[in-house]
Amino acid sequence: MGEIGPYTPSEFRKEIRAAELLSAKMRPGAQAEDVLELFYLLDRLLEGYSRLNSLGIDLRAETTRLQTLHGLVSHAAPLIVRTLARRGGLDRLRARHTPSIEEWWWYLDRRVAAERARRFRRWLWSATGAAVLFAVLAVLYVRYLRPPEAVRLRHDFVYAAEAQLQKGDYVAALDSFQRALELAPEDPELSLMIGILYELLERPREAAESFARAEASYGDRALALSMRSQRYALLGQFDKSEADALEAVALDEQLALAYWSLGSAYEGQARTLEAIAAFRQCADKARQQEQNELYVIASTRLATLMQMPPRAVPLTPGTRPSSE
Repeated sequence: MGEIGPYTPSEFRKEIRAAELLSAKMRPGAQAEDVLELFYLLDRLLEGYSRLNSLGIDLRAETTRLQTLHGLVSHAAPLIVRTLARRGGLDRLRARHTPSIEEWWWYLDRRVAAERARRFRRWLWSATGAAVLFAVLAVLYVRYLRPPEAVRLRHDFVYAAEAQLQKGDYVAALDSFQRALELAPEDPELSLMIGILYELLERPREAAESFARAEASYGDRALALSMRSQRYALLGQFDKSEADALEAVALDEQLALAYWSLGSAYEGQARTLEAIAAFRQCADKARQQEQNELYVIASTRLATLMQMPPRAVPLTPGTRPSSE
């Protein structure tokens, strides 16, 4: 994203208008030059919004216009992808432009490809017939994929424990997790959950022992803290989730998963700006480390938060969000 100089609300609104006019050209026969000009304007608008928003300027009207503009671009995604194919496609353009995750318009080809794949899977499902497909899968499962008895028993205990936990029956959930742990004593996630349940039952000594066992199994304190942070978040204990994630980041600033946990903790507390910053860090580090699944998940979460109302729009890099 290029730097912009002094920027006023009036200039911001003029650029929104220019982008709206260009978006009206996104129809059959559209020119690649118009699409690229629109993309560059969207880049500037993203940075301009962040800058003006950080100054406390009321941008509610502009936000509505931007959301409408983004909707038009998203709706025209297949046409835009076809138009830019004449310029070598978005892959080549991204290599030159190196857009950030927030500049999602530079990644429309991936969205279009994912939507085509989804439609194909839906067609395949209806064409094959659910009954036939289930029958084939059942045969394959019994012949080739059926897990050993101990594995199936462990899964049964875990499913039961999760259901009991949802009902608030901590004693029964603890018993089920302990039975699962007997079948898989090296599973760190089971030890984590047992530790959390001991905490809920106000048995701190046993909780500490279980957490120590989980950390030993993970072999990495930062990883163990990141995983526990996620579990706390799922239980709505966002203060504990945040504390674990912050400690994990302090221990290993390159651990992408730690930033995912931190973003989840912030999101659960409606601290959207901080959640965006954390998910952005997660996506960037996951991409650098070729953790593709985590990169996709974090990018999706980030894109969702970026499309929320004004308070969800991130500030410029390095700027500390104001308290909510």
